[in-house]
Amino acid sequence: MLATFLAEDGAFGDITTQPLGLEEKARGRVVAKEGGRASGMRGATQVFSLLDRSVQAGGLGEGDAFQCGDTVLEVIALAPALLSGERVAMNLLGRACGIATRTAQWVEEMNDPSVELLDTRKTAPGLRWLDKDAVLAGGGVNHRNDLGEMVLLKENHHRLVGGITAAVWAIREVHPGVDIEVEVETVEELIEALDLEIKRVMLDDWDEENLAEGIRLAQEKGVYVELSGGVQRASLRRWAALGPDGISSGALTSSAPPIDLSFQIEPFSSTS
Repeated sequence: MLATFLAEDGAFGDITTQPLGLEEKARGRVVAKEGGRASGMRGATQVFSLLDRSVQAGGLGEGDAFQCGDTVLEVIALAPALLSGERVAMNLLGRACGIATRTAQWVEEMNDPSVELLDTRKTAPGLRWLDKDAVLAGGGVNHRNDLGEMVLLKENHHRLVGGITAAVWAIREVHPGVDIEVEVETVEELIEALDLEIKRVMLDDWDEENLAEGIRLAQEKGVYVELSGGVQRASLRRWAALGPDGISSGALTSSAPPIDLSFQIEPFSSTS
């Protein structure tokens, strides 16, 4: 996948770098131009390693905080590898740090370690591994990684097969014993789902007047309660105070602004 990204950028046929005849190693430093949380160093390093297998890297760990001017990642490799791989590596690193930073900000705003801040599948195609790792780095929790990991019956599933009960039993006939989460939009749907002895329930787009009652009904039966739909940073603390087990938001990965980073390359000497 990373090789595909490099090919898209023309890194294997870099007509700017190749004619320069550079053969020595160089040192590349990724310097933060604003504060944030670190993530994506593994992916960025792998980009350079596809261009130079002798690459050496060090820097911050996943989830480490940094300030403007701090070095996030340092890479030693052949100069052409650093020059040709720079844009792909920096795009990945900036995106990952942005997601980790937003997640950390939202966790801090929620200020309740008993409630999980969950991501969703609203990730960039091909970059789910990067986005999900970044959520973890920021202190969030990964929901299911893909459609094969956990059953989540949503409104469209219910509608197409004739309701929540029909959908749950259809799943159990093919996958007996699998954990099932059901999205519900009303108290009546919640009661129907709870009678089916499911493991998790998603209260999607509920008004706050009904949320407390929905959470109580589900948790009385030992069912994990996830709140979803229109989640904003400003409302996190208020929602968490209602006592759910988790709050999910696609905004963690789908709209986090990338962190502004600079890549500075200089000649490298083993004695320097």
